[in-house]
Amino acid sequence: MLNYEDTYKCLPPGRVGCDGDGTAQCNGYNSGAGTLGWSGFVCMLPFVEQAPLHSKIDYSTIPWGVGGSIGPNNKVVVEARPKFLVCPSDVSKPFLTNSPESGVNAATGCYGLVGGHQGPPNGAVIKFNNTGVFVYRTCMRLADITDGTSSQMPIGETRGNDGIAPAPNGPASPNIWSTGSRFITLRTTLNPINQLPGTGNCDTTGGTRSNAAFGSFHPAGAQFAFADGHVSLIQNNINFVTYQRLSQRADGEVVGDY
Repeated sequence: MLNYEDTYKCLPPGRVGCDGDGTAQCNGYNSGAGTLGWSGFVCMLPFVEQAPLHSKIDYSTIPWGVGGSIGPNNKVVVEARPKFLVCPSDVSKPFLTNSPESGVNAATGCYGLVGGHQGPPNGAVIKFNNTGVFVYRTCMRLADITDGTSSQMPIGETRGNDGIAPAPNGPASPNIWSTGSRFITLRTTLNPINQLPGTGNCDTTGGTRSNAAFGSFHPAGAQFAFADGHVSLIQNNINFVTYQRLSQRADGEVVGDY
């Protein structure tokens, strides 16, 4: 992520394009190639020794194509599962078979992009105006993190990545690493760490219960990468206000101990 920023002078967008929504920064970019749904993780591929995979992307079409179809090169990307996106402790299924009804075995990932502290059921805020560094289409700069890079966590672990939530809470949105979308790779700190999939504050669009939470199968919490490059295990019992402040780029508040 930081190598991307060094090259392009900004961080990757949470989602490369829009999704048909014509508001905010998506006004005028809500059709055709303007709806590109690739995630910020896809943008990082050339900087984690995955340039050959990145070179296959057809940026003239959305990842899933039109009407459920997908081009052969994009299919290769969506079905790939780069090791840097997989936590050894995760027990989720590595692929979603025939999802979404297009003959694609979409690969899951174990990490999400931190959009900020606002979350479901308010989907529009997550798309455009959240308080972290990852939103649709807009590329933030490190200079936009006025609270300091050592107290801003852009990436965290996720659980329930195959969309299977504990009964009777499911199904939840899966984490398809290549798709930049709210509740999928764009996550928030509205719910506590390790809030079980399908519980807490949820979006229920499309028949799923999605809380966009971070979490892991580590016994005490979840790992987060920070904007200055360090990684910390954030405990489940962290002060909730502190947890939310760590996801905000410019709230001007002092972050407590964690």
